Amino acid sequence: MKNTALRFTSLTLSLALALGLAGCGGSSSSAASGSGAASSASSQPAEETESLDYSAGLDDNGRWEGITALDYVTLPQNYAAYPLPAEVTQVDDETIQSSLDVLPYNYATTEQITDRAVENGDQVNIDYVGSVDGVEFEGGSTGGAGTTVTAGSSNYIDDFLTQIIGHTPGETFNVEVTFPDPYQNNPDLAGKDAVFVTTINYIEETSVPELTDEFVAENLSEVYEGVATVEDVRAAITEQTIQSQIRSYFGSDDGFMTQCTFSEELPEAIIQYQSELCVEYYRQAAASNGMDFASFISLYFDGITTEEELLDVQEESILNATRQTLMLQAIAEAQDIDISDEDVSSYMSENMGVTDLTQYEATYGMPYLKNFVLNNEMLQFLADNAVRA
Repeated sequence: MKNTALRFTSLTLSLALALGLAGCGGSSSSAASGSGAASSASSQPAEETESLDYSAGLDDNGRWEGITALDYVTLPQNYAAYPLPAEVTQVDDETIQSSLDVLPYNYATTEQITDRAVENGDQVNIDYVGSVDGVEFEGGSTGGAGTTVTAGSSNYIDDFLTQIIGHTPGETFNVEVTFPDPYQNNPDLAGKDAVFVTTINYIEETSVPELTDEFVAENLSEVYEGVATVEDVRAAITEQTIQSQIRSYFGSDDGFMTQCTFSEELPEAIIQYQSELCVEYYRQAAASNGMDFASFISLYFDGITTEEELLDVQEESILNATRQTLMLQAIAEAQDIDISDEDVSSYMSENMGVTDLTQYEATYGMPYLKNFVLNNEMLQFLADNAVRA
């Protein structure tokens, strides 16, 4: 029926990615899906593995223990005022207009309509209970929780969502469909006729406000500090986009990193750490999707099933992550910058909305959090001091 995207929801993943686990990812070849009218992720149990020590190899300042990064990285002489390539500070009008067009949707309101019939293309909240030969089957019911669908779309089997057109909220009726044959989501249902007792709960009508100077003054003056007109917002989004491009340039392995010179032999301790972090990334991803590690990476990388194969595929990404963290520590060393506990608290509060670090520190350790903040602050240092073309 519907496909569900692989879900990367854990805090571990978000922090590991933000830390700069360069390229330890890929493109999924398919998505998990379930049986019945509504799909669900696989329910296979996740593997139990020993937890990674995120602070291993880091000292109390969040730097790599016993490693002087400047011994491995030669920074450009003008790194503290680096002249940016012209394209990094350019953004086309179409990109900015797209961002402007999306803004009002954040302030859209939804009304539940119950006094007219469902029309093709409507967003409709429904409940249903599916059965074959009078027997309900697993995964074929909303359980009374309601689900929102698009009338007339092909997201469900056969013409399920076409049959709800013309019915009115509050009405209960039978939707009769035939499961396709073959039906990979649930082979037991392949080719069978099914009846879904369906109730229309309500039609969802969304109202999107117009982006006007009045709308900006009422809603966006705090989001974009000091703005009062649409043109003010356009300028703010333009600058925000350029800032993002600058940070991306300094944080990517094909940007500023190409202007640094790295030793041919990199510290084995960091390579090993990045390798373990990469494996943990996929273990957490597998767990969040209810899958075992081997099945998940096989799905993600077309057939590989072991840690060794994963690390082989991700070798260059792991080396790039090693170079990146060395580069950022080298900048901190050159600038004589250390991160304190207070710096971590301030950064997490201001940038991530986290005011209580207890859970974070218990999971990752303060050295990891300091390294996380150090890396991000060094990227911001480079961006703030860069010379625009």
